[in-house]
Amino acid sequence: MKNVLIISGSPRKHGNSQQLCEVFKKGAEERGNTVQLIRLAEKKIGYCKACDFCMKNHGICVQKDDMSEILFYGICAQMKTFIDRTYLYGSI
Repeated sequence: MKNVLIISGSPRKHGNSQQLCEVFKKGAEERGNTVQLIRLAEKKIGYCKACDFCMKNHGICVQKDDMSEILFYGICAQMKTFIDRTYLYGSI
């Protein structure tokens, strides 16, 4: 049994991406996994202010929002690299 975290970035509650997340969640649960689905559209998450407060305070952000309840999951280096590589789409 594994712990599975699904983070949905879809702004549409019943959109295709959200439906895909729901189907994946159901399948993972049916196989005995513990699954948590987080919908970012339902969370209050402020933009990074690049204030470096977190760098001086053991990773604690100056903003008091929902990000703190998501952050403890962390992401692996491969996922971070993937996300960083999507940067090019902002320049197209």
